[in-house]
Amino acid sequence: MASLADGSFDAEDLAQGTALTDLERVQALEQALQQHVLQRDLDGRLRFCHQLLAEALAGGLLPERRRVLHRRLAAALERQGAAPGRIARHIEAAGAPALAQRWRLAAADAAEALGEHTLALDELEAALLLGPTTAEAAAIHLRRARVLQRASRPHDADLAFEAAEQAALQAGDGTAVMSTMLAKAQHWTCSSRLDEGLALVNGLLEDGLVLPVQQAEALEVRADVLLRRGEVSAAQHVIREALARLPAGPSLPRGRLLLALGRSAMYRSTFDEAASHFDKAMRVHAALGAFEGLANATYLRGAAETYRGRRCCWSVRAHRRPPSATCRCSVAPS
Repeated sequence: MASLADGSFDAEDLAQGTALTDLERVQALEQALQQHVLQRDLDGRLRFCHQLLAEALAGGLLPERRRVLHRRLAAALERQGAAPGRIARHIEAAGAPALAQRWRLAAADAAEALGEHTLALDELEAALLLGPTTAEAAAIHLRRARVLQRASRPHDADLAFEAAEQAALQAGDGTAVMSTMLAKAQHWTCSSRLDEGLALVNGLLEDGLVLPVQQAEALEVRADVLLRRGEVSAAQHVIREALARLPAGPSLPRGRLLLALGRSAMYRSTFDEAASHFDKAMRVHAALGAFEGLANATYLRGAAETYRGRRCCWSVRAHRRPPSATCRCSVAPS
């Protein structure tokens, strides 16, 4: 079973995968170490001294046995809270592509949370090779497009958006098609293709092809274009119209629109109004557990305080105030 482990492994990885008792397993590992079949790394994990030996042992297993052992390894790693990518590889080798796909997507989530765009793309591309349905492929392509956008690869993002749109069309999923087109319009806007992005959302809105929540997202793109063109008053009007179309309750679109409203107030130097919008955005993102949005809103809230001549708690030391100085801002970092 050790020959199927992914590179280095821990003795506990093998605990549920063999019929050996704990003592027998420890004795087998000790013997393998003494005979230089295995070696111990500095972190205490084990690995084969020669990879060819591991490959030879794995190659001697019947396919049915190999799949069973991969399933056991995956289950053991899941109980230990191992990285989703490791679990996915074992499940894939066990012949369960649908389950492996879910773990690949979880691995992409983990990589994106750390800003590791290349690794996230690798996991998403691996998920596409596992035979997803057309609808699932559309969602994966859309995720790839967004990661490519964040990785500053606009041409590759264009191709991924097109692949997502084509897959959504093949799946007959109109909502997914509209979501992809809106995401593409936002991408064009961020890539300084303002006219293309605006033309796309205007066409969608005029044709009445989008749901109310999607209408708000389309208006968000329109407002973004107006802000980038310096048409602040018009942008604020569009943002308020978008907020009015959203259902009640916290949502990511509401959080983004509040941030946009706050930025537009900053452009007009109405910093009290900006701070109020950022406060609301902070509460929305906190309710959703959306930490990236919360961090952005908190940063902008601090900027609004700075511009209106106040100093928040976190700047006390920088301005050498005495320890007894009282912070006057209504929101302080925890």
